Amino acid sequence: MKKNEKLSALLFILLGFCGSGRLSSACIEPERIGLMKLKAAFNVPNGSADPWWRDDKGDCCKWEGVWCNNVSMRVTMLLLNDTQDSRLGPWSLNASLFLPFEELEVLDVGFNQLTGFTETLRLKRLQVLELRTNELTEVPSLHELPSLNALYLQFNYCLKNLSRLEGLCQLKGLEELDASYNEFVSSIPPCIQNMTSLYAIDLHRNHFGGNISSSLFANLKSLQDVSLSGNAFEGSFSLAALTNNSRLEVFDLANNYHRLNITTEDPLYAPSAQLKILCLSDCALNEPRAFINMSRNLIRGGIPSSLGDMRLLSCLDLSNNDFIGELPESLLCKCQHLEVLKLSKNNLLGSVLPRTANLTKLYTLSLENNRFSGAISPGLLNSPGLHFLDVSSNFMSGTVPSWIGDFESLKNLMLTDNSLEGRLPLSFCKLKLKFLCLAANDFGPTIPSCVNVSGLLHLSLVSNHLTGPFPQFLRDASSIVTLNLRNNGLSGKIPRWIRSFSNLRALLLKGNNFEGLIPHELCQ
Repeated sequence: MKKNEKLSALLFILLGFCGSGRLSSACIEPERIGLMKLKAAFNVPNGSADPWWRDDKGDCCKWEGVWCNNVSMRVTMLLLNDTQDSRLGPWSLNASLFLPFEELEVLDVGFNQLTGFTETLRLKRLQVLELRTNELTEVPSLHELPSLNALYLQFNYCLKNLSRLEGLCQLKGLEELDASYNEFVSSIPPCIQNMTSLYAIDLHRNHFGGNISSSLFANLKSLQDVSLSGNAFEGSFSLAALTNNSRLEVFDLANNYHRLNITTEDPLYAPSAQLKILCLSDCALNEPRAFINMSRNLIRGGIPSSLGDMRLLSCLDLSNNDFIGELPESLLCKCQHLEVLKLSKNNLLGSVLPRTANLTKLYTLSLENNRFSGAISPGLLNSPGLHFLDVSSNFMSGTVPSWIGDFESLKNLMLTDNSLEGRLPLSFCKLKLKFLCLAANDFGPTIPSCVNVSGLLHLSLVSNHLTGPFPQFLRDASSIVTLNLRNNGLSGKIPRWIRSFSNLRALLLKGNNFEGLIPHELCQ
């Protein structure tokens, strides 16, 4: 929530543009009298609240916690938080005591053990009402606060009664609502959907239950921050209900005790580009579903282990975020229908796929630009139908294992920018690749001459330790389109048979020791 930013911004406006009471010449008499009556109310029976509020202290605009408008000399802000002596116990405050303050815009009575107000607050210009950390038993009447745009009710542990929470629905201009850490029960009032100016709502750590209406957020197009965690919602909620919330940055539905089923499709949900935090832990991710795409959202934290409960998940794309940690075992062991797993451009670490992985239907595995390390894991063998494997730009080390040749369906293999080394195993010759990228490793000194390149379209061996003549195995690469051999130790003449590469569009040989001419037929 952005409550502190909101209050700070409003304080700046009031102090910078309207002016501080400490610069005004004098407060008006009715408000000075009103302040003394407030002091008396806070001092019941014999407390010592606001000792600096005294008739003989002159201009009341200079009193502690009081701010005035420099033009009208009217009180615009009252900061009365933590004023009542805690030894006096819970009490109620007569709302009519605020009637003299016709231009009041900010009222803070937090941390005062208030149980509520007698009578109704009637403050037509009030914008911020701070009631946190009291002992309220019900929400104060709000219908006489037409300008209110920020309401803070958090940490009122006796607050259970929803009867007056409906009064919120008359606050069309409300921008921020924090009613967290209370004891509210029942459902979220559906009329919140009409509060179209709302950009932050925090209801976490209550006892709200029932369904979350699919239309609750539909009209709230300014919404940026939603926290509903730690409640007892039930039924089903589709993330597609957030489709209209293009400004949403935070959505937290965590810790609902697996009573709430979350769906991501029907219709399919594509998160907004602004979304930074999405928390769904301890919700039930409902089946069946086939596709989740939450890429390019700057989501932080570990990948939720609850994804493993989505047994029929076939495609998961979490690329271009800020996920950290190892891949959750539940995801790798339980999601046996997973065909596409894209986790590129995060900060994930550990083994690429541990031995316990059981992704038997995996077709595409994209893990580039992470922090995976160690040898190429034999856990990949549990995905025999793998067609696309990209682990580029990680910290992989060791040699390419001999079992790599067991992947009969593998067509695209990218191992660029790791610390892999040595010779490729002879079993590599069993692969029928179309795209092979081994750049920026320590492979060498040669590539097995039996490598099958008959269907190869793109090959990059740049920045390895290859030596000797132009690789003979390339003679059969009749379909090759791009060939990059830069920055090795190759030498000798460029063979004439290269002129038969009629599809070749890019030939990169810089950083070697070749001599002679490139066959002119390549230029035709």
